[in-house]
Amino acid sequence: MNLSEVSLLTTMDKSDKIRSILQEKIKTSHKHMLKLGDIKREKQQIECLLRERCKELNCLYGLSELIELHDPSINKILQGLTRLIPISWQYPDITRVRIFFYDLKFKSKNFRESQWKLETDINVTGQKIGKIEVYYIRKMPEIYEGPFLKEERILLDHLSYRISRLTERIQAKKQLQVEKLTLKNMNITLHEVISRVQAEKIRVGNSIHVNCDKIILPIVHALEAEATLKQKKYIDLLKSNLNELISPFINQLSKDFMSLTPSEIQICNMIKAGSSTKEIASLRGLSVSTLHRHRENIRKKLNITNKNVNLTTYLNTYMKSVPH
Repeated sequence: MNLSEVSLLTTMDKSDKIRSILQEKIKTSHKHMLKLGDIKREKQQIECLLRERCKELNCLYGLSELIELHDPSINKILQGLTRLIPISWQYPDITRVRIFFYDLKFKSKNFRESQWKLETDINVTGQKIGKIEVYYIRKMPEIYEGPFLKEERILLDHLSYRISRLTERIQAKKQLQVEKLTLKNMNITLHEVISRVQAEKIRVGNSIHVNCDKIILPIVHALEAEATLKQKKYIDLLKSNLNELISPFINQLSKDFMSLTPSEIQICNMIKAGSSTKEIASLRGLSVSTLHRHRENIRKKLNITNKNVNLTTYLNTYMKSVPH
């Protein structure tokens, strides 16, 4: 083999090595490109997930704002929720929402049903009172629950839970207000009943008092004037019992005007009952002039001397302030 042939073989060997090195570098570059593609796709997926999570958070924050703005108007909150949900879903332009709440119905703009639906119940105190429905009006790729994300299912269930608890709170607050109003009305009614009972008690007491003063006591005093010693003991007992019936007036008068003598208090009682001066003098065994002096002393002790006040009227007016 001559030198030229040896040189040719050497050149061919070098070319093979260079080709082999280039092929390895191409393979390595291709692997790097594949990895970069994977990284890019992974980045896009992460960005997509982050966008969806941001929308979910905005949805929850938006519901909190609706509650703060419209509480306790559940109707305005639910209508606001039909506008809030679509912009929080993966495909806002084709998302439609409908909410049933008791016998009410709330819909998003341009609502229509479709076969692609995600829904959840609204339960209050363990009973279903409505539901939230989310529709896609166009077919989209299958993901988790049909075309809907797993996170969208979780978000919808949480929205339903928030609405359920809000409804329970509003209803409890209204019930508390009703109970407070009922209790207030009951207290007013009770006060009115007590007032009527008290007024009736006073009326009956006054009636008994007047009947004793005008009818029974004059008879007792007349009997006492002609009674025997033995009979007077029974009359005294009868007078004592009668005084128990009219004692509120006598006790209060004695308490408020301590300078009045027992005899003057009895005369006051007879004057209040409407007995004339002659009748009282006769029943008490006194002269008319003596009774006049008693009346003057009574007016002085009652602080109505030289005042244009009738003694009978004053005593009957005073009786209204006496507890029975």
